[in-house]
Amino acid sequence: MHLGCGVTAVSAADYYPYVNSGQFTGMLAGMKGAAEYEQLVADRMAATNGEWGLRNRGIEAMSSQTAAHLAIMAFIVLGNIAFFASKRRKS
Repeated sequence: MHLGCGVTAVSAADYYPYVNSGQFTGMLAGMKGAAEYEQLVADRMAATNGEWGLRNRGIEAMSSQTAAHLAIMAFIVLGNIAFFASKRRKS
């Protein structure tokens, strides 16, 4: 019997030993893994002239996740700039 798993990206590292030992045949790690799987299925369906009528929720959610990651990086950069600017003022 073949068994795959889909896990959140944060906990994916905990499940790699199961994939490496062959207990799981594959793993979808996080939203990126889900989006990649949806794209592979859509490509396969298009190649066999099948109809892909389901929503691609993983692919749709990637833009939101990307925007959130960019916002977090911007806040980190702004925080560092503010930290070093205040440190410079004190001296």
